[in-house]
Amino acid sequence: ARALHEVAQALIVEPASLWLQLLHAQILLHCKEYARAISTTDNILLADHEHHAARRFRPQALIPEGRYGDAIEDLLLTDRDDWGYRLSLLARAHAGLGARPLVAKIYDELRELRKRAYISSWDLAVACDAAGNPDEALRHLQDALVEREPQMLFLRTAKWFAGLERRPEYKRLIRRILAPPGRLVRGERGLL
Repeated sequence: ARALHEVAQALIVEPASLWLQLLHAQILLHCKEYARAISTTDNILLADHEHHAARRFRPQALIPEGRYGDAIEDLLLTDRDDWGYRLSLLARAHAGLGARPLVAKIYDELRELRKRAYISSWDLAVACDAAGNPDEALRHLQDALVEREPQMLFLRTAKWFAGLERRPEYKRLIRRILAPPGRLVRGERGLL
């Protein structure tokens, strides 16, 4: 709530700042206020249709709102060099449309790409879970934590893994993320 207040104050001073508006949308996303995040990114794209960061960000809010077609359209317009991000969200959007064979194909493509380019464990987890492989998705999330991927800080607010939230392994991951550095977590043998 404080972050929302602070960015709202900054927007009073500089309402035309597209970057402040994008920060506002990102905070709204992490507060799970997806419709407001979409509205904010829509405003950015009205001002600058080619705003790469807004176009790249918007699918993260569109997918939880069930606007899969819009998310796919945005993802097809994003930078093709960011394969992991783009393909993982395409997998999630196609899963929302019920296109399971295509989702499995996208996940396989990501695994193949990882052999010759950097694909984060987080992105593999998103696509893997979308493909209906929760055990493997959890292993990718565990790898992402070991690799200290920054996206892991948002695991609690990420809508991508809602089906895993009741699993003990997932809850253990959340505890490990929230534990202070160097502190043992119940059920763990080593330090974080």
